[in-house]
Amino acid sequence: MFILGESMDNSDLAEGDICKHRSSGELLKVTGVGARYIKVIKLDGMPTEYQCEFLISASEEEKSSTKDKFHKPRPTVPGPAIKPGDVQKAVSGFTVFSEEIKNKYPGLQQALLEFWADLLAVAGNYPGGSWVMRKEESEHYCPVLRAYNSKTGRWNQFFYVLWWDKVRLEIVKGYLPPESEPLFPEKDTMYGTCHAVEMELTKFKATKQDYLDCIKDVYRMNPNPEGLA
Repeated sequence: MFILGESMDNSDLAEGDICKHRSSGELLKVTGVGARYIKVIKLDGMPTEYQCEFLISASEEEKSSTKDKFHKPRPTVPGPAIKPGDVQKAVSGFTVFSEEIKNKYPGLQQALLEFWADLLAVAGNYPGGSWVMRKEESEHYCPVLRAYNSKTGRWNQFFYVLWWDKVRLEIVKGYLPPESEPLFPEKDTMYGTCHAVEMELTKFKATKQDYLDCIKDVYRMNPNPEGLA
């Protein structure tokens, strides 16, 4: 019987490989490999994804029998248009946020701007799309990264960059790659939806790349939709 979480030989799966679903035996073609999920297409070209535990390598016979039978991946549906008003709201909101940091915590604004630029290099600088400002009425107004859900056609907030005399980062648990969990030791924050970390700026500077790598993994498995400008 298959038990979720048991060890399986899927560590060698790579893009282009033929694999199969552990339970159903359905043959699939790998289109992307992440820390927790593997993107695949079915024989008809329909894209989907599964947790790594559900997939195993196909036998050589299975690979040869289906090698040329997979249809081309179905085209990605363009994402929703970003409204000009949403763009301006995000940009102006971040400017206000940044200036508040400058006034309240001298010396920390530059570190914020550098980290935010690094994040947008990964997420894409699409204000109103890949990032927004948290609602002003919330307890902590801050910039937020969003990931696109191709199944629902919606953007989902998942990474909150809070900045005061310390650095605080919160990530929605459903997006957190398993190997990055130690980076967020505070569990079940934000009403149980997130894990978080809070640290002095000096410690953050020493570990910043680890958090950027975590975000890279998130976007690798949740790419932005086509057609963004």
